[in-house]
Amino acid sequence: MRLFTSTWRFYVAVILVIGSIGSLFSLGVKEFTAGIIVSVLLILPELLYFLKPAASIWKKWDESANSQKQQDRIDRARSGDLTPRWVDVKGKIASFTGSDGGVAYKTTLKKCSCPDFAKRGVPCKHMFYLADRCDLIDR
Repeated sequence: MRLFTSTWRFYVAVILVIGSIGSLFSLGVKEFTAGIIVSVLLILPELLYFLKPAASIWKKWDESANSQKQQDRIDRARSGDLTPRWVDVKGKIASFTGSDGGVAYKTTLKKCSCPDFAKRGVPCKHMFYLADRCDLIDR
């Protein structure tokens, strides 16, 4: 499931593929084809993310590290002020345990599921940690 940056895309794609296979037997080729096309459209953004070089994805955020608050987030990411559950540098994806210990944040170079990213829409410390591990931030 690490292939998917979005858990809901994974589940919807699986359901559509299973439903499409079922429709091949009960409804016909047309419905099967439609289900497979929708599944591919859900999976395609995920595949493109993993195929795209990390530097070209992170380029969107190049200007975001200029403020002092963002620099503070970079420093917290580098100092270990977070708890990575796993980091896949090659896949450009990571998971972090939240400060309450129970919530897991899914992080890519494009977005993070943490409240900080949701509120501000610019890289959070989790994204900076991943970007640093991918050698995208100057030291």
